[in-house]
Amino acid sequence: MSKILFTIFLAGFINLSLFAQHDNALVSRLNNMFEVTVKNDFDKILDLTCPELFTLGSKEDVKAALQEAFANEGMEMKINSAVLDTIYPVFLHDNKKFTVVKYKMNMRMKFTQPQDSLFWSFIVPMMDAQFGTKSTTVLPQENALDIKTTSRLVATKKDDQTDWCFLNYDTSKGMIAIIFDSELINKIESYK
Repeated sequence: MSKILFTIFLAGFINLSLFAQHDNALVSRLNNMFEVTVKNDFDKILDLTCPELFTLGSKEDVKAALQEAFANEGMEMKINSAVLDTIYPVFLHDNKKFTVVKYKMNMRMKFTQPQDSLFWSFIVPMMDAQFGTKSTTVLPQENALDIKTTSRLVATKKDDQTDWCFLNYDTSKGMIAIIFDSELINKIESYK
């Protein structure tokens, strides 16, 4: 009897050790992703991005879109912090490993032209609708908005691949439904 218990304990310990190593690799990649995101290092962000995104547009096109979103004639956007909150259990789908990652993000949108109170009263509800109620703080003296929100990433890796890659999980953009099948989206949606 004690031999059986020892064997069960040992098998459980080995599985736990393997999971911890796997989890450390994921956490390390996530921390790298958050670090390059805060630095606006778009090349490194795209190196950590799931290659499925590039079926919708080339890396160069995606980089140009990111650069335009973060700095254009009307405003400049900066992510000040991105911090890991939750890693959900890893699951298999189509012979790939997936997990959902929740993270907290602080972002500043600074406008190039001075804005009046009408603008602020219009944009705050829009930002709150996108990022969550009461997530937006107006900083009129800096002509800026601070946004605090919780977002999700999908992390995936092939069994024969050593590194995790990531994709921002935003169902409002429609690209998720193009990249992932409905069964996978339903599984991802179950992790909130």
